[in-house]
Parts: sequence; C-alpha cells; structure tokens
Amino acid sequence: MTSLLAARVCLFPCGAGATTTTITIAPDSSQTADSWIREENNNNNNTNNGTDNSLKLRASMDASNRNIILRMPLTGIPGRTVLQAWLDLKQTSGTPSPIDARIFPLTGSFGETFVTWTIRDRTTLSGTATNTPWAMPGGTHATAWTDRQVISTTTDERSVRFQVGPIVQAWNSGALANNGFVIEPVRPAPSRELTFDSSDRSGAGHKPSLIIQLTDSPPAIARGTGEIQPRTVHANGATVALTAWLDVDATSATPPDSSIAGSPRPRCAWEWTMASSPQAPGSRYTE
Repeated sequence: MTSLLAARVCLFPCGAGATTTTITIAPDSSQTADSWIREENNNNNNTNNGTDNSLKLRASMDASNRNIILRMPLTGIPGRTVLQAWLDLKQTSGTPSPIDARIFPLTGSFGETFVTWTIRDRTTLSGTATNTPWAMPGGTHATAWTDRQVISTTTDERSVRFQVGPIVQAWNSGALANNGFVIEPVRPAPSRELTFDSSDRSGAGHKPSLIIQLTDSPPAIARGTGEIQPRTVHANGATVALTAWLDVDATSATPPDSSIAGSPRPRCAWEWTMASSPQAPGSRYTE
C-alpha cells in the first residue's frame, strides 16, 4: 500500500517588490557537526563515528539500521525570510535496491564526538562523565518530515538534495532550535546501504551544504496545515479520490507589497480533490 502523510507545513511567499537571493552554506568540519549512528544487536550501537569522512544510511530488518545526523550554522540570513532550502549531500555509493529516506528536524542537541544510536551527548561534572541518552534512540526528532528521496546506485557520485525549507525557516524565526537534521530510512527489507561524503572529507564540492533561497520581505504566512485523506490507499485503489486540505494563517493585516492595504488579518482554507492511483515510492501526487 502507499502511505500518505498529514503534516504541518510552513509557507512563505514573497511580495512582488522583494529582493530574492540564493546563498550556499558549506562550512568545514570545524563548524559542521555530522555523523552516522548505527543500531546493532551488540555494543557497536555505542560506537561514535563523528570523525568518519563518510555518512552511512542503512535500511535493514536485523536491527542494523543506520541514520545520518547533521548540524551546521546558519549565516547570512538573520532578518530575512527563507523561501526554499535544500540539504545537498554527495553520494559515493549505493545499492541497486533503493532506500526510501526521509529527513526530519532533530528536537534534541548532540555532541559530534560522543553521539551514538542511544547517546546524544556527554557532560562532565566534578570530574565525572555522564552520558545523555536520546529520548528516541536513533535521533529524537519531530513527527513530520519535509522531504523524502528514493535513493539507489543511480545517484552514485552525484548530489542528492532534500527540501528542508520549512525547517530552516523555523530555525531562522526562532520557532525551532537548530539542533540539526536526521535522515532515516523506511521500509527496512531487504538490507541496503548508501554512503555520502561527510564534512571531514577533503576536496572541493564534497562537503554537505545548505542551499537557501531568501527574500528581504517578512513572511506573509505564519503557519499552514496540510492534510490528505484517506491516509492510506491500497494497491488496487486506482479510482480512489484523494482529498487535500490546506489551512494557512497570515502574519499581519496586509501581506508584503499587497494592494489590499488595511484588510483584516486573513485566515483562509482551501479544499480540493485529486484522483490518482498509487504510485511507486519517490513519485509525487499532483493536483
């Protein structure tokens, strides 16, 4: 069956007179914290990989899944609005059978040199070191993901990009702490693995980067909620109608550069119906 996600989203259109620019943030390993964390049936789940020059993502049913966690500072965007943003990773290897990978914002901080599948950081008090566990092993994160990619050998030696605009704007506005991202696989069987370059990899163009499209206008929309029903469609449900709702809440009485000055703070909702058959992982439903 094909699962459809109901999730909170953020929408930030810019006004007609706003200036839009695109910047790339690609700090070196001294500023980027990244690692891969491994789930195992033995003590390897407490092995730290913070200095590895690779990031590994693995989907498996034998308790050997591997997630990627990554955090980098935001520079050059205070006072501006994020329209779109992508996390760009350079893939070095994969398996023919694809991995369905999804990206979430972490809701707990981590220490790069201590983080493991079960431990997010370590503190020392009066000479005694204490490990701080993840509330959710594998990286505590929000319930909603902002993008998914179905990745295999077809993208070896190429960039893989995840849309993370809502997460980056939430960091920028202060609505969410910048604890970084976690990328985790779904549909665990059969066992598959992907490898990407980490910030410790030398050479131009190999390090993880954030590509951010910005506008000088403040956001016209504070928040939005989108939902698709039914949540699940069986493989033989080609004629099932999918209904999507989008509810947005504006930030002020008048959107930037609007011709409707003095209008009340708008709050509106739309509903439309899509007719679509279940598609392969990685394909998208469109209106």
